[in-house]
Amino acid sequence: MRQEELAEEIERTLKKEGFEVKYCEANGEDICFDIVARRENKTILVKAVDNVDTVTRVQANDMKKIAYTLKTAPLIVGLKSRRGELIEGVVYERYGIRAIRLETFSKAVRGRELPIAIVKRGGILVKINGDKLRRARLEMGLSLGEIASRIGVTRKAIYEYERGNMYASLEVAIKLEEELSEELIEPIDVFGWECREVPKDNEVGGDSIALKAKEILERCGFDAVSLRKAPFNIAASDKEKRTKIVIQAKREINGRIIKKARLMLDIAKIVNAKSLIVVGRSVEEDCVEGVPVFTFDEFSSKTDLLIEELS
Repeated sequence: MRQEELAEEIERTLKKEGFEVKYCEANGEDICFDIVARRENKTILVKAVDNVDTVTRVQANDMKKIAYTLKTAPLIVGLKSRRGELIEGVVYERYGIRAIRLETFSKAVRGRELPIAIVKRGGILVKINGDKLRRARLEMGLSLGEIASRIGVTRKAIYEYERGNMYASLEVAIKLEEELSEELIEPIDVFGWECREVPKDNEVGGDSIALKAKEILERCGFDAVSLRKAPFNIAASDKEKRTKIVIQAKREINGRIIKKARLMLDIAKIVNAKSLIVVGRSVEEDCVEGVPVFTFDEFSSKTDLLIEELS
């Protein structure tokens, strides 16, 4: 299956399940995501690839930055990695972003079945419900050491399982369930992931106008991030994530900006953000493809007013 076919299948699945979807055709551009979709308060950002190992660190970092500022869940959907085909029902990771097979994605979207295993350095592992584990252990009157001895793990391992700080092997999880007569393995909500750490960098698409615009937003109390592989080179939001903005900031309007403007507007609508174009020099256009255009001087002198209007 080609990448385009994979993306189209993902798009069809999401639409069928009631998501509002935007398929971001690259048109020769290197974009960090292919699909953005929303249903009610759930917004997801999907990169569709044949081989998940082809997702670059820069692409992954941009996905995490967008996830953080625009409150979306990033996800890679693929078919294989350099080690072979992805296993259905198993979650993988690429630079900190979860990656799953198409069939796993489809079942999760339809609410039929969530994956239960994740690939980590220790192999294929599962998440234990720590509260249920502790409650079942105490009901049986077992100490940490006693249950650890029965299962064949350390006391510290049980302690970490109960606090949700450590994954367990499938073998250990099954032994715990059998010993305590309790279902302990937790499914993994691939759409419930939140980005808590954002990669730091000072590069904003190699454009000084964008860097200055980002700094202005930060001085206004916004979380603002620079992007290199997106249809916009700045994403920003207030601390409560109520006001969200995507900006394409360049020295001047050119063909690439015009081409990206409509896509930026469509994406902004799905993530409940406002879109702006900020340029370094005066232009005749006050709007491109429905996106308002401001000179940098206008943006810098009226930032507070603009933010108030966008809120």
